[in-house]
Amino acid sequence: MRTNRNENPTQSPKQNQGVTQKSSQKRPGSTRRLTALALACGLAVVALTIALPARRALAAVINVATFPELGAAVNMAGPGDIINVTASFDNWYAVVVVSGKAVTIQSGPGGPFTLKRAAGFHEYMLKSTQGSSVTLNNLILDGDSGNGNNGGGVWCDGGGLILESGAVIQNNANINAGGGGVLLDGDANSSLTINGGAIIGNSAYSGGGVYAIGGTLTMISGTISGNHAREWGGGLYIGGITQTMSGGVITGNTATLGGSGVYTTINFSVEGTAKIGTSDGDNSLERWDGGPSVISVTDTGLLPGARVNVAPVATDVPGTLIAQKATNPLTAAEAGYFHYMGTLLSEINPVDNKQLQLADPLLTVSVGNQTVPEGAVATFTAVASGGIRAYHYAWREYPNQAAANADVLGTGGTLLTNGGAYSGTATASLSVTASAALNGRYYKAFVTDSHPVNRQTVGAAGMLALRPRGSVLPRTGDGFGGWLPWAVLLLAALGCGAGLMGRELWPRGKAPR
Repeated sequence: MRTNRNENPTQSPKQNQGVTQKSSQKRPGSTRRLTALALACGLAVVALTIALPARRALAAVINVATFPELGAAVNMAGPGDIINVTASFDNWYAVVVVSGKAVTIQSGPGGPFTLKRAAGFHEYMLKSTQGSSVTLNNLILDGDSGNGNNGGGVWCDGGGLILESGAVIQNNANINAGGGGVLLDGDANSSLTINGGAIIGNSAYSGGGVYAIGGTLTMISGTISGNHAREWGGGLYIGGITQTMSGGVITGNTATLGGSGVYTTINFSVEGTAKIGTSDGDNSLERWDGGPSVISVTDTGLLPGARVNVAPVATDVPGTLIAQKATNPLTAAEAGYFHYMGTLLSEINPVDNKQLQLADPLLTVSVGNQTVPEGAVATFTAVASGGIRAYHYAWREYPNQAAANADVLGTGGTLLTNGGAYSGTATASLSVTASAALNGRYYKAFVTDSHPVNRQTVGAAGMLALRPRGSVLPRTGDGFGGWLPWAVLLLAALGCGAGLMGRELWPRGKAPR
C-alpha cells in the first residue's frame, strides 16, 4: 500500500484521507492572488532599480580605519563619494583612483591622520589615472624617506589632484626620477591644484616638490617648502604646462644645480598674493632652456633677498623682455634680484620702467662739434647707448683736442659746474655761451652707466668754434647757398619774359632800329 507523503502516522486512515483530500483541493481565487502578489513584487524590484541611481547620486561617506578598508573603499566609491580616514595606518601599495572617479579622502573626527609608507614599498603612494580626480583634505601622506629611495608621493597620470587645507605630502624620496612630492607627467589632462595644502620635505632627481611637464598647475594658497633636487628645481620643476600662481608661498627649497625654488622653461607668473624667494639670497627662480620666456611678478611677489637667474637662449637680443611687474615700477633693488647669465646685460626699460629687458653690454657715447656766433649758446649733446641705464653725466673742458683725447678716465681738464657760461653740466646736454675766450675749446662728456657691479665710464668730446664776423651762411631752405643764385635766376626769368613780350609788340621786320 502506497503511503501518502503527507500522511500522519498518528492519525486514522480516515483522518489521513481527509487531510489528503483537503490539501488537494484548490480554493477559489488563490491563483489570482498569487499572480497579483508576484506582479507586485516585480513592480517593487523595478521601482527600486529606478530609485537606486537617484539615491546613488547623493555622495556617500565611507569610514575606513585600515589600509585594506581604504583600498576597498576607493574601488567601490562612486563619483563624489567621501572616504573618511578614522585612524593612522601604513600604505602597503599604491592606491589607484581609476578613470571616471572623483573622490575625496579626508581625515575624520580627531584628525589629521597619517598614511605612512610601509617598509619595502617603493612606488608612488597614490595615483590618479586618466579622467579621474582625487581631493585630499586634512590628511598627511608621509613617505617615510628615512628608509631611503622609496618612490614619490602622488602620480597624476592623466588625472587630477587637489590639495585642500590641512593636506600634506611629505618625506618622499624619488632620487632617480622626477617628482618627489607630486609628478605631473606629459599628459595634457594631468592637473594639480594647491588650495591650502603643503608639499614639504620631499626630494627627487629634479622637481623635489613637484615635477610638472604636462597638464595644468594651479596654486591658490598653501606652501611648497623644504624640498630638495639633486639637479634642477628644488621646489618646482615646470615645462610645457599651463601655470597659475595666485597665492601661496614657495620658499626654503634647495637644488644642487639651479632653480632652488622654481626651475622653469616657460613663462612663469607670480600673481595675486603669491610670494617666491628665500631670505638667504639663494637662486629662488631660474629660467632655462627652450625658447624665450618671461617672469612676471606682482609688486610683492618677490621676497626680500630673492635671486632670479635668467639663462640665455638663442633668441635673446638687446631689448628682449625677460621680466616684468604688474603695476608699480621695478626698483633698483628688485632689478638686482635678476641675474642674466649671458653676455648681454639686463636693465630697467626707461620708457616702461615696469619691465626688465636685455641691453648691449658695451657703452658707447658720441658728441658733435658746434659752430655759433659769438654771444650765442652752443649745445653739446652726448648720445649714449648700451650699458645699463640710467646714465650719469659729467662734462669737462680742455684747451685743445690733444688734451681732450689724453683724458680717458675723466680726471683731466676742468670739471664744469652750472654757472656763468655753462648750464646742464650734469645732464646729457651741455649749454655753453660762446665767447672769443672759449673759441677752440673742447668739451667732453663722461657717461657712466648704472651696472650694480661693473660700471662703465666712456667719454666723447666736441669742439666749440666761433663763426667769423661778417660771414654769411646759407639760410634754412637756401638750396644754392644764399641770395645771389636766386637773384640770377630772377633776372634770367625777366629777360625771357621781355623777349616774349618783344615778339608780340614788334612784328617780324618791324622792330625798332
